[in-house]
Amino acid sequence: MSALSISVPYPVFSGQDGLPLDNGYVWIGTANLYPITNQIAVYFDEALTIQATQPLRTINGFISNAGTPAQVYVDAVNFSILVQDSKGTMVYNFPDGTGLSPNACGVDYDPPFTDAVPTTVCVKLAETVSAQDFGATSGADTAAINNAIAYGISSGKRVQFPFNATIRVPEDAPTLQAAVNAIQPTDLSVVITLNIEAGHKLTSGLIVENGDFTQFNITSTDATVLLSPSWIAGTALLTGTNARMPNWNIFVDCESKNVNTAVDTGAINVLENSTLLLGDGAGCTNGGASNNGLFVYRNSKVTGSQCIFSDFPNNNIWITHVSEAYLERITATGGGLNGAFVSRGSLLYATGGDFSDATEYGVLAFRSRVVAIPFGTTAPTKFNDCGIAGASIEANSIFTATIRSGIRPQFYDSLTHGVVISGASLADINGSDFKNIASDAIRVDNARVNAESCIFDAITRDVIFATSTANVSANAITATNAAGRRAVYANQGSIVECDGSNLTGAGEDAVLSETGATVTVNGSTINDATSNALHATGGNIIGLSVIATGAGSRGALADRGGFINVEGGNLSGATIGGARAIEGSRIVAVDANLQSTGSPATSDCQIVTGSIISFNGGTGGVNTTANTLTSAGIIFQ
Repeated sequence: MSALSISVPYPVFSGQDGLPLDNGYVWIGTANLYPITNQIAVYFDEALTIQATQPLRTINGFISNAGTPAQVYVDAVNFSILVQDSKGTMVYNFPDGTGLSPNACGVDYDPPFTDAVPTTVCVKLAETVSAQDFGATSGADTAAINNAIAYGISSGKRVQFPFNATIRVPEDAPTLQAAVNAIQPTDLSVVITLNIEAGHKLTSGLIVENGDFTQFNITSTDATVLLSPSWIAGTALLTGTNARMPNWNIFVDCESKNVNTAVDTGAINVLENSTLLLGDGAGCTNGGASNNGLFVYRNSKVTGSQCIFSDFPNNNIWITHVSEAYLERITATGGGLNGAFVSRGSLLYATGGDFSDATEYGVLAFRSRVVAIPFGTTAPTKFNDCGIAGASIEANSIFTATIRSGIRPQFYDSLTHGVVISGASLADINGSDFKNIASDAIRVDNARVNAESCIFDAITRDVIFATSTANVSANAITATNAAGRRAVYANQGSIVECDGSNLTGAGEDAVLSETGATVTVNGSTINDATSNALHATGGNIIGLSVIATGAGSRGALADRGGFINVEGGNLSGATIGGARAIEGSRIVAVDANLQSTGSPATSDCQIVTGSIISFNGGTGGVNTTANTLTSAGIIFQ
């Protein structure tokens, strides 16, 4: 229960004796002038329609209107007043009086601040406007809400909404910007839905800055929203700067209109510590000359599921300057440059995403991290049909696209490489599937890659290309009849582990190790290579118990100081010979089968120009007297 102060409803006039003035006279006139000769109009009603005759008469201290106590009003701020008793003797005279205004516009407000400017109470109260001021009590009061929004638009003031409401664009507000500018939800529980009506084409975008706008949900009646012919070229659909942006739940087909042509911008921009929540199926496509679809910049964050950003001339998605995007099952296909570009310490988490059909890269990571594993048991991550590579991981970046619940990431139909990893980056692509690659499936340059249990099919050049001290773990891979050239190529001190793999049917040497590189193929099957099964030219190959039969040239060839260890291996059935070491090279073939034909031959185990082959317990012929050092070298048997 609240307390209410009781105040006197009518003015009380007293005589000189202090008693209520009875049958007295009251004159009201212009301020600072004698009121009897300078009277002003006096009224008995607030609307100033019932005029009183002067002098006003009193009964028991009250001004009387036909014998009843009355309040009187004047249309003035100040006035003069003369009070006389029943004999006409002056009780008092006040030259500059004032009264209490019947509404707040007549009450002064003097702010208690230094150098503050006085105003009236009604002006002060009008600084905050509510939809309730227009008679709205809920979101169902459409007419009152429309009046409130109209006032907000015309005045430039945001009208407070203390209740949920759905605002129709353009019926209730002409644009998204007009609606957001005109409405202020009063607390976090209030949700304002801005619904784009059926058939409406957007005429302008939305910009929000320096505030929390997450209580606005942008929706549409149509599944796809189009842009008006009057759309201003170069303006974005949505831009937020240092803002918690409205929730974007619409999908916009830009119909090749230029929604943003400025450098380093997008159709949707999340800038400078901003956040954005994207609804299922939300996004935009067909950006015309626009640079990017989604642009996330400087400590900003985007979250969404099953969103679509496709067919933009540059990047469908660009995340940069320590920003983050969590976009499950994102569709980012058809990028004019890249499906997604992640740079400068940023993170893209895109399980089950599709980054196919990019002109250059499905995903390009630069000093950043990308996680793109499959989603659940239904949605593989796709990096298909890209011009240069399904993914390029550069400059100390980290990339994860591994098998999950039996679902493999896809690198299909690339016009150049499947995936490129360089610049001290790290990629974990275990269990990925590579098919129809026009050049190398996995190309690694001064980087580390985990590519175990991957499957390769129809690779035009090398299945694995490792250079410049690359480090590749590719155990248990399957590349049957896959390599147009080599299953594994390593040079310049690189290390490739390919144990327990199936590398059958390479188009040239199945495994080639050059210039200090090391390749391990322990326990692998490397049958039917078109040239040599194993070729170490200044490099090293370790293939304990390897099966490398039916090579078109030799089972093992070591030259230029190369080293091969095939202890316990089977290198039989090669067309030219089992093993050959030349130019100061060495082969360990202890307990190995090097026999090319049904009977031993000098081509089975050969040394030339100071080389060594350890052939103890091996099967096959030799080209020199065993255990005898000659200019060709020595074969231990």
